[in-house]
This record gives sequence, C-alpha cells and structure tokens, in this order.
Amino acid sequence: MSGDAKKKDRLLLGPLAKIERAKHHINDLRAKVDEYAATNPFRLRVQQKNDPPRRIVFVRDDPPIPPNLCLILGDAVGNIRAALDHLCFAMVQGETPEKGRKQIGFPFARDADDLAKRIKEKKMMTAPEAVIAEFHRLKPYPDGDKYLHAIQELNNTDKHKAILLVGLGIELPFSELKKLIHPADVPLSLDDERRVSTIGAFYVLLDGVVPALEKDADFQPSFLLGFGQGTSLENEPLIHALTEMVTSAEGAVRSLAKAFST
Repeated sequence: MSGDAKKKDRLLLGPLAKIERAKHHINDLRAKVDEYAATNPFRLRVQQKNDPPRRIVFVRDDPPIPPNLCLILGDAVGNIRAALDHLCFAMVQGETPEKGRKQIGFPFARDADDLAKRIKEKKMMTAPEAVIAEFHRLKPYPDGDKYLHAIQELNNTDKHKAILLVGLGIELPFSELKKLIHPADVPLSLDDERRVSTIGAFYVLLDGVVPALEKDADFQPSFLLGFGQGTSLENEPLIHALTEMVTSAEGAVRSLAKAFST
C-alpha cells in the first residue's frame, strides 16, 4: 500500500465509523417506522361546514407519531454531521493554533458566494488547494447539494426542538381528488390538473349549502412518514431523504480525504 493510501485510510477511520453508526440508526429508524405504519395510523378525514360552504380535508393520526422516532432521527443526523466535522478537524488541526481549533468544522454555506467566507470561518483555509476546490465542487448549500446541506439544518433543529414528521399522502391531481372526496350533486369549480403530494390541512369551497358532517374520506391514500413544514426537506419521505443524506456525506468524506492525501 502506498504512503498516500495509508494516509487516506488513517484519515477515514474515525469519520467512516461515524457514518456506519448513522447507517445503524437509519436501519433502526426504518424498522420503527415500519412497525408504526403497520398500525395503519393515518386517516384522511373530511369535514363540511357552511359558513362559508366548504369541505375541509385533513389527516388524523391515531396513534400519534411516536416521539422516539424523532430521537433516533436526531441521533442519525448527529452522527452524519460529526463524520464531516471529524474529517475537517483531522485535516487542519496541525496547522491551526490551539485557541482556534474549536471553530474547525465542515463549511456549510447559504450559497456559492458565501462558501469562501465559511471555509475561512471554519478554519479550513490552511487545507491543501485540492481540498478547497473539493468543497466548491460539493456545493454544500441549499441550491447545490440539498441533502448535504440538510445535515446542518436538521442537526441545528434537533438541538432546540423535535424535527417535525408528518404523514405524506400519494400524489394525485386535484381533479381526481375532487371525484374521490367531493359530495355528489354539489357544484365545485376545481377542474385543473394541479397536483397535491401532501394531503394535510387544506379546503375547497363549495357552491351551495351542504349539511355539516365529519367522516373518513371515501378514498384512503397510502401514507409515508416524511418531513413537515419548516425544513428544506418538507414533503420528502423520511427514510429516502436520510439515505440520500448519508450517501452525500459519505461521498464528501471520501472525496475530501482523497483530495487531502494526493
């Protein structure tokens, strides 16, 4: 094994251990989500009101989403984030004065123009030019690699509150939704093909008076567990998004270690 290969392997040892731990949490989370989904917890409900005449469509969860799912999610995201920070620390700690080492970390940014500033703030400017170039190639900002950037966003959220999870419904056109939940013989102007992928708290106006009621919808979509409002991953299925996040992070760790070692 060449010297460069040995150097890269030593650099990767800790970060990849964190990645593997994150994968363990994701597998654990997948099993818990499947167990919860087996209880058929989400029901699409319809409520009719007359002031003004409208039909409200919403999701009821019974039983509610278990709090431990958010705890496992936070553990997974924390390990993914730690893998990136551990690698960055290993690359530049020897070139950074001791008093500045607490600032070392992966340079997540707001956009491409902000990245150079973040590289400096995170004390990564002493890394080889190939590493700096790799940070720019990775695009760790919302309109670059959104899954890579979401690692920071979700990790920061988890420090202060639970990450919001919701039930996501299947995607279907409004015209099809109208046929499935709209009361017969009540006019409704809703003929376009806009699509809805999250069935949540929304309503449609009705033309005419209808009796007040609340019931299960005539149609029950199959639900996935996903991210709710307040994150850049809103409406994304939970396990899919987490898998993309850990894949992006592992790719970043390997490509940065390669850039540093050659």
